[in-house]
Amino acid sequence: MVGVGRSMSEETAYQRMYEHLREENIMKPSTEDKAKGKFHEVKGKVKEEVGKATNDPNLADSGNAEKNAGQVQKWIGRAEKAVGA
Repeated sequence: MVGVGRSMSEETAYQRMYEHLREENIMKPSTEDKAKGKFHEVKGKVKEEVGKATNDPNLADSGNAEKNAGQVQKWIGRAEKAVGA
C-alpha cells in the first residue's frame, strides 16, 4: 500500500528474514519481540488503511488493534533489553 511505507513484497521479505533468524536462534528474545512487534504494527497499519479505503470499519478496527498490539510488543522488547533479558 502506498501510504504505509512498505510494499507487500518488502513485508514478505522482512517476514522471511525474521523467520530465518528465528530458526537459527540468532536473535535475542528482546530483539525477537521488537521484530515481531514491528511486523504486527506494519501489518495492522495495512489492514487499517485497507479498511478505511474499502469503508470496512471492522477491518479498520482490527487493523488498529493489531497495530497497537505490535507497539506494545515492541515496548516489551525494549524493556527486556533494558533489564538484560
